[in-house]
Amino acid sequence: MDTARRLPSGLAELLSRVRMNIPQRKVLLANLPVGTEEALRSRGIEADSAEIGDLEYDYEQQGYTLVGTPKVASSIPAATYEYEAAFVRLTLANTSESILPHFFQNPGFAELSDSFLGLWARRKRFLVLFIDACNYRDLCLFKVDGVKLEVAEMNDSTVDCEVAAGRPLADVLHEIRAMLTMPPAMYIDWDEAWFRHEKGNCFLETVYRNANGKRMGIMGCHNTKGEDPAFLVIPPCTSYDRVIWKLMKALAGIYPETYGGFIKFEWLERAEYYPGEVQKLEGELAGMRATHQEHEDALMDRLEAARSQYAYVSRALIASGQELKEIVLKVFCDIWGVAGEDRDGLPTSRLLREDIVLRAEGTVFVGEVKGVTQSSPSPKFITQAIDNCRKFREPGAIPLLILNHDQDIDPARRSIPYPDEDLGAITFLDIRDFVKLTLAIVDARITSRAAIVLMKGKGRIQLP
Repeated sequence: MDTARRLPSGLAELLSRVRMNIPQRKVLLANLPVGTEEALRSRGIEADSAEIGDLEYDYEQQGYTLVGTPKVASSIPAATYEYEAAFVRLTLANTSESILPHFFQNPGFAELSDSFLGLWARRKRFLVLFIDACNYRDLCLFKVDGVKLEVAEMNDSTVDCEVAAGRPLADVLHEIRAMLTMPPAMYIDWDEAWFRHEKGNCFLETVYRNANGKRMGIMGCHNTKGEDPAFLVIPPCTSYDRVIWKLMKALAGIYPETYGGFIKFEWLERAEYYPGEVQKLEGELAGMRATHQEHEDALMDRLEAARSQYAYVSRALIASGQELKEIVLKVFCDIWGVAGEDRDGLPTSRLLREDIVLRAEGTVFVGEVKGVTQSSPSPKFITQAIDNCRKFREPGAIPLLILNHDQDIDPARRSIPYPDEDLGAITFLDIRDFVKLTLAIVDARITSRAAIVLMKGKGRIQLP
């Protein structure tokens, strides 16, 4: 009896390949939705589904220090480097508890990492990482060095593709932009735009960025011209099989000997093999994309104009010294409508460096503007503000201290300055509250007169 006839669908060909010693050429799909493998198989792309866990740590006490060793559970039918391409989604969903009960093989972190290096560096096969919410903060598991991941805290759904037209993969990367899940869960950054691995150098290039300048996608290439792509790191997608199919078609054009055999049924997508309704819908979709692109471009122009107009306000959050003082004065004069004066350098000035004078609603504020990197700024800034106001010798003048502390840290994670100090003798503005009040004035949520009234009250000034 013919054994192949009694095998389930698809296994007969595999058996014949084994008998003839012909390797089965496949791609690896890790952590992708159910149905992706079958959808790709219908297009002629054979694939294995696998699971790669989220990053975890085994902790060990070494002396007085608790040292963590990274670990990743995985369930992969074969060694990663044996595949012709790998498409991996990093996600919080997969843990060692959910993977290990049914694993094919579970190599250690170092072994799995070396296997990925074998895939994209030694064998020069393509690796795609879809970065969903996860505990990874770098891509060391995949031997992509120097790349950092950070949690996306902005709700920014804008996507701009920065890959130059006419480059390998460029058309596809522009096309799949509409299929990316926005806003992203993670942003991407790097120490340097290249790194060295055992087979040579890898050069990094930004693929996607949002209107806030945050990277959401990068591509690694084996040369500086970007003509020899090695890996792609992008956000998750709404249709993985379509994205993978489009990428594989592009790769077949770049590496025909490696990927040409995967694209067997490309002609099936031609409109001539479908009813006229398909052609009509394709035309409507193309028109919609063109209109959408025009609308998006117009919005981007308006967004950039608005961002450029007020960029100096947010820059106060990272500025110090003369720059910070100039920004503060400009904000008070241009947005708050307050008369301001920089007293530094005046021959008659009785004040110290970095001091300003504001006149508003019949009140004079004698200000000290400070920008420091410390989390716990010196209390001497408070006494300086009081001394400067006293030296100014104008009845009713109020000491003002504007402080930008922790200036290298995300404002949301900065400490509260002077939690135990008595601020009742001065008007104190944390730069974060200064920015919030300014934006509230711009958005007409509070009047500048009301903001000045708050400042007259002294103490720690905050938006109500």
